[in-house]
Amino acid sequence: MTKALIALDVSGCTSQPMEDQEEHKIPADLENLLPLMKELRRGNLQIEELSAPEVWEKLKRQCHTFLRCCCLFFHFLSDIIPPTELTVRDGDTWEVMCGYLNLPATFRELMDTPLARKKAMEWSSYSNKWFRGDLKPEVVLDPGEPPRLVPLPDDFSELMNVMSEFSCPNSEREDSKFPTMCLVCGQILCSQSYCCQIEVSGRGGVTEHVGAVVAHAAHCGAGSGVFLRVRDCELLLLAAAAPSRGAMLPAPYLDTYGETDQGLRRGNPLHLCPERYE
Repeated sequence: MTKALIALDVSGCTSQPMEDQEEHKIPADLENLLPLMKELRRGNLQIEELSAPEVWEKLKRQCHTFLRCCCLFFHFLSDIIPPTELTVRDGDTWEVMCGYLNLPATFRELMDTPLARKKAMEWSSYSNKWFRGDLKPEVVLDPGEPPRLVPLPDDFSELMNVMSEFSCPNSEREDSKFPTMCLVCGQILCSQSYCCQIEVSGRGGVTEHVGAVVAHAAHCGAGSGVFLRVRDCELLLLAAAAPSRGAMLPAPYLDTYGETDQGLRRGNPLHLCPERYE
């Protein structure tokens, strides 16, 4: 919430001029919202023309994704059954999620307290670049996209054609016999060969030789990795806990009968199964 109060673009939340001053009166719950925002931004905010209710609604929308992630984490951490509203489409409203997390849903109870204001001011002091204008709102507002594996072509033969153009970076004359694609970043590597082995520092400071796939997993996935061995139509899974061991699974490509072809023994046309890949 403090992050949104500091960085949210509220230029469009202007209040409409009204003849009746009673209708234009700020709700008692939100009377300190705009002054707090101005204070957090070191006075760099014109609040005279802003609508406090519109700003509050925009703040709630900005925090919605983070609050939803908190609900999921809290559910799996505590096994507390969420309310029925959170199990239906569009039921994850601000009030429902705050209630599930036992958080106050109003601005006055959530932020307009001495302790909350003190912490917000402390956190805002860390953002010196923002107040100098070095950061744009787009940089800090939206959360990053959830991690996904690289997209794969529907037709497996297209993937084979891409792999046929790959050659070992350490050998200009020979093609890689077992090209392997990292499904985290998309890089193609040699596997089951000595050509791309490198020395790494193992446990206890002992130097050991590892292949290109294991070395790539160390810096791409902190030791864990998901790789597609294209010419065998199978997946290679590596875990950081046991870097010298792995597991093989069929690739997410199926023939017309809905069967995998690990090792490409049958030779039937294969197409990507999105459900398996997900």
